[in-house]
Amino acid sequence: MLERMAKHVSKKKIVLGLFLLIIATVVALIFFVIVPGLSKPVSGTITTKTVRSDIVSIDLTPVPKVSKYISYDYPKGMTPQPQVVVASPYLQEDSYHAADTQTWVLGVTVSTPPGGVVSGDSGFKLRQSNPAVYTQSSETLNGQKVIIMTDTTQNFGKVAYIMHGGQLATISLYGSDNAGPAPLQSAFNQTLSSLHWQ
Repeated sequence: MLERMAKHVSKKKIVLGLFLLIIATVVALIFFVIVPGLSKPVSGTITTKTVRSDIVSIDLTPVPKVSKYISYDYPKGMTPQPQVVVASPYLQEDSYHAADTQTWVLGVTVSTPPGGVVSGDSGFKLRQSNPAVYTQSSETLNGQKVIIMTDTTQNFGKVAYIMHGGQLATISLYGSDNAGPAPLQSAFNQTLSSLHWQ
């Protein structure tokens, strides 16, 4: 019986010894490998976003445009896009682009809306039926009533509607600028205030 107890005790000693050896190894590993590594400098790559300083403001100098239906000024810094073949109800479609934070897009159209009224224009109807997106305002400019729809979901997005007889002129400008909305508002105002019917 003593002999069995001695074997049993020696098995316990062996298991205990192995357990203590494992613990000592883990402690040594933590103390000699992991802890010294925590005080060393870390190497890696840091990336930073650079601000482009080469973006030039869009030249707002007025350039006159005269057509069969209307005349107006557009900003010199915007490039006229190729003319498109127009189809009814459109009589004229002009488009200008410029690049800044994103592309500026200026559109000037003349059309004959159904019924000869602003509310006959499908784009106007769409904007008017979505007051959560578009706010409507009106003003008188050069003796003409102007309805302006402002897209509240864009950095800058406005469309002006001007009726003359049965014809409708629209001026739209969408875009974003490094200097904020002021340059876009100036370009929009310039084109709108210079519009005259032929």
